[in-house]
Amino acid sequence: MRMDIWGISDIGNVRKVNQGRISICRDEGTALLTVADGMGGMDSGEKASGMFAEGMEEWWGKNSGRLKDMDTEDMEDAVYDIFFDINKKIYDFCISEGIKTGTTGSILLVNGDKAIIAYSGDTRIYRIGEWDGAELLSEDDNLYSYIEKSPDEEENFEKYKSVMLAYVGKSGNISVSMKNIVISPGDIFIIATDGFYNYFNIQSDENIMMAKAMEAKEFAEEAVKKTKQTRAADNLSLIIAKFQEEL
Repeated sequence: MRMDIWGISDIGNVRKVNQGRISICRDEGTALLTVADGMGGMDSGEKASGMFAEGMEEWWGKNSGRLKDMDTEDMEDAVYDIFFDINKKIYDFCISEGIKTGTTGSILLVNGDKAIIAYSGDTRIYRIGEWDGAELLSEDDNLYSYIEKSPDEEENFEKYKSVMLAYVGKSGNISVSMKNIVISPGDIFIIATDGFYNYFNIQSDENIMMAKAMEAKEFAEEAVKKTKQTRAADNLSLIIAKFQEEL
């Protein structure tokens, strides 16, 4: 399958520092796509997200050549090891500097039509199928997602979206969620931070049609433009990956 991939990380309209990072590593039929978002309210969030993205790029530089020979179990093991190693580096950095920091992190590791999604935190991964709407593949690792709430009290629970139960660098142990997926021609994946999806409704019919109709670069640029026409009170980062039949 052909891969059309583009990503943008933007500071938004309010923040003074961009704590988001993206990384796109790709070869013929393989890719490692990474989006990270430093923890707000902590020290050096941009450092943590940078370490996450750079760690993924370092792994790719050493291992991309053998990715095509990996089966699904090998890919799962590799993904866990990557998250574990990066988490240790960030946590050790916290200890050495006497600070508290961390980052959300989500990846899509592609090997032909096989892929692994993995995430820690609330950076989301969506899939738009050829005939379907936008399906949220990840689950937010925040307190909001785990408490029982009634619809008429929804706004009382909004504050819990910022209470992260898992993120990279939180402790010496890493909590990472993984799913195996099969990629079909026509699939579109969007990996996005909360600063993007909170202001740009990825699951609306209008935006789904826009993702399908536009090339990846055009969609990313237009989506960021539309988002910044709103308040865009946070940094916004996204990668869009479109998979199509070979011509």
